Amino acid sequence: MFLEAFFITLILKTQAGYKKGERADKPVMEVFLSINDLPALTRGVLYFLKKHVRNTDIAGGAAETETVQWGVRVALDALKAAVVSQATE
Repeated sequence: MFLEAFFITLILKTQAGYKKGERADKPVMEVFLSINDLPALTRGVLYFLKKHVRNTDIAGGAAETETVQWGVRVALDALKAAVVSQATE
């Protein structure tokens, strides 16, 4: 539960400076790609986001839940690309 709340807060904080309904994928990608050098951690975070954070019900209201689901999709895309690049090295 702690890690779920951590990732939810992390995603929501990356979007804190933007207007309602406006989102930026770059801050989310930068945060999650910072672990690119650690293959095991990258795969672990990828699994955890899929399994626990994607369908969360503790994000707050409907807008926050929607933002978290969007952020998880962005993070999953970034982490999947990182895993693929790690596999080809």
